[in-house]
Amino acid sequence: MRMKHSVLYIIAALLVFGTLTFAGTTGTITGRVIDGTTNQPVPGAVVEICGSSMAVNTDINGQYTIVDVPVGVYTLQARMMGYPSKKTYNVHSTNDSITKVKVIKMGVNDNQPVKTLLLTANQLKLTHITPHLNTDIAINTNLIYCATFQIAWNSLQDNFFKEPLLLTGNPWDAEQLNKQAVTGTDLDSNSYVAIADILNKALLQRINTELKRKFGVNAPSIIVDEPINERVLSILSYCYLYKNLVFKNKFHKNDDPLPFFVAGKKSLVPSFGIANSVYHNDQAELAKQVELLYFSDNDNFAIRLKTTSTKDELILAKIKPQKNLLSTITAVNSNITSRNIVLMSDKERLMIPYLDFDIEHSFEQLSHKPFLNNGWTEWMISKAIQKIRFKLNESGALLKSEARIVMRGTVQMEVVKRDYIFDKPFLIMLRKKGSKLPYFAMWVGNTELLGKY
Repeated sequence: MRMKHSVLYIIAALLVFGTLTFAGTTGTITGRVIDGTTNQPVPGAVVEICGSSMAVNTDINGQYTIVDVPVGVYTLQARMMGYPSKKTYNVHSTNDSITKVKVIKMGVNDNQPVKTLLLTANQLKLTHITPHLNTDIAINTNLIYCATFQIAWNSLQDNFFKEPLLLTGNPWDAEQLNKQAVTGTDLDSNSYVAIADILNKALLQRINTELKRKFGVNAPSIIVDEPINERVLSILSYCYLYKNLVFKNKFHKNDDPLPFFVAGKKSLVPSFGIANSVYHNDQAELAKQVELLYFSDNDNFAIRLKTTSTKDELILAKIKPQKNLLSTITAVNSNITSRNIVLMSDKERLMIPYLDFDIEHSFEQLSHKPFLNNGWTEWMISKAIQKIRFKLNESGALLKSEARIVMRGTVQMEVVKRDYIFDKPFLIMLRKKGSKLPYFAMWVGNTELLGKY
């Protein structure tokens, strides 16, 4: 009899437990992500519940909300290109309630600080930086292009010269840049700043103000270091591009090295992607982030990695290089048709080498050559610099690029000390902005109405 009663008690307890577990067993987790140094919001960061597929992006104010979270205790992870990922532990989701998480500060007290490798192009033996796409691809050599230098060149051409820029010696790169194959219409207007004007402190302040307005905490400030020589009239054309493309679901860090073959020689490099392993149960979710654009064989295919951006594409193509960068891009595009695009299978593997570099390059072939254009023969380019920061890993792709073209006149200007002293007859006007005629005017011709000592 006692055994019968014990069984009944156990069944009743299970029924009660089941009721508590399954009747309204989800909650909401909300919070904010900020930059730990500036305390500014970090928009576009991915906040995810570790060990699950639940992830959201922060809004423009750094706020995030994760709904329908099963009751339990979780670890949150915030990640954003340019910052080490940050985890918050012991986050409780309670039944039918909202859990507010303490502010997540990115870049503070992280065990793995971001280290940037700074290089100049002349330190690299097998990497070439090009200002345009019509550059030949040398065998076994890296070739890097970013549109910022072209956009800065366009600003000079459109705003000052009103015609192609003609340099002494007619450099090939100048001829290609004058074609303006890439313009501002090829970029999202919110992703770049391009300004060209007379170089002075007011221009630098204007550039910094616009950078801050568009990019907030991600705005560069190095432009304030641009030297100003008051004895020589100068023009600065400046362009800055910022893109942060984040994967909704973080890919795997591959444990085994990736054999990378160049000219028959094998090198082992770290990589990320989708590891088809029993230790991972998210292959299906990650495969949804990979679109196969076309596939001929294992050495000729292209994929698109889907990010949270609605305005950008991240495409990788394994293909035999054509003569130059432009024709190679054209060959990839010609193979892509909408009817060919399919999602990757969760049984297939994905391995992509990590990329993480910060390169500064000076285009000496365009510098210190007098212009041949009428009215510009006493001018030359004194500085033609481009910086490219690129990072590709399991979290997404980060691109920061800056271009500066400085033009200086070859004739020095006499520096005049300016004083603003009204010690002779003068004119006073009050007028509406935009109107040529004043609503008050006075010519001060004598001292009759002036104050007395």
